[in-house]
Amino acid sequence: MVVPNGQGFGASGKLGADHASLFFTAKDYLARAQMYDPRVDPWGRTAETFPPHFVFLTAHSTARLDFASSALLNNFVQVLLFLVVSAYFLRHGSSSWVLKISGVAAGAFAVFCTPVGVTWFERAQTDIYCASAILLLLKGMRDDTWHDFVLAGLFASIKWSSLPFFAVAALPYVLLAPEQRARRMQLVGLSVCLPFLLLLFFGDDARRYLTLVYRSELGHFGGAVGVSLSRYLPSPLSKIVPFIVPLLFVAVEKLRRHRAGPVSAEPVFWVTAGLVSATFGTTAYEYRLLSVLFILPVVIDGRSILFSQQRVVFSNISRVIGIVFLAYALRVETMPFVDALIGRYRGVVPLFVGVSLIVAFFVFESRIARHPVWGTRVPVTPAP
Repeated sequence: MVVPNGQGFGASGKLGADHASLFFTAKDYLARAQMYDPRVDPWGRTAETFPPHFVFLTAHSTARLDFASSALLNNFVQVLLFLVVSAYFLRHGSSSWVLKISGVAAGAFAVFCTPVGVTWFERAQTDIYCASAILLLLKGMRDDTWHDFVLAGLFASIKWSSLPFFAVAALPYVLLAPEQRARRMQLVGLSVCLPFLLLLFFGDDARRYLTLVYRSELGHFGGAVGVSLSRYLPSPLSKIVPFIVPLLFVAVEKLRRHRAGPVSAEPVFWVTAGLVSATFGTTAYEYRLLSVLFILPVVIDGRSILFSQQRVVFSNISRVIGIVFLAYALRVETMPFVDALIGRYRGVVPLFVGVSLIVAFFVFESRIARHPVWGTRVPVTPAP
């Protein structure tokens, strides 16, 4: 999908179709101090996926370059930031440095050498900001650090499709710790409120942006495509379904508390919640699944997110499940049956498979914990 001929700033015939919407909106803002005029986009689209403060920052930074340089910088900045955030997340993890470095390298490989990664790079979207925002949120939950919640909210403000995952992740984080419920609600609320607070600086442009997002969610700009659950379920139901996953996890975990063991099913939960949240909404695209790159640092790290104070660690089998889910998200094709599932039921398979795995993992958890290979029985000492 190349930019049509006749566009200025060296954009004619170039790739980076989605960045074009941001680039020309930012250029228009520099020229006329206006945002979200569909006439400036080569395909007549409004830039509702880009909040006004991001348009403002782009206008005063990369939009001053030619189009190709701006699009490439947009891509590489996201990748670099995600690698930095991954290293920050893994810094206090329990895995070896060899595994950490290999995992960060695998993250870069996923961006440049998988079908979904290449699609994202060619369209030059901003979904890896979601992966960084989610990873910062999970680090804040794991380490109980308020500044990570602030950073997560700032990253989420760049790409608001992070917020469904924030809401899904907040449920078990709050419900499984009644003694800390008030404080945890405040921390999550801080992350969620920051994107809205930034809108206060942009007046009419912010109102226009929120109106466009609202109309987009109602399907005024076309039906669901790509990985959206709305392709398979009624739109109201597709917005409710993501919350079934954490509620199921909380219910099963509370039933299991009487026989607490050393193994956590959290990677199975996080990857299911991440994939289902990535398909939230009325319109989604294949490259949106790059937001689930957060799975890789999570499965490399051995520390529990929800039970870090209890020294709970992940089992190896739950880590493998996380890697398999990531391969599915990035559309790594293996056999005809799996390829057919990937092609026809992209958004709905993770929901049914993930929920089934969560239940099965808890049922067989005690056996897995005692297994000499798949079990992980060594407790992790929390970092000081």
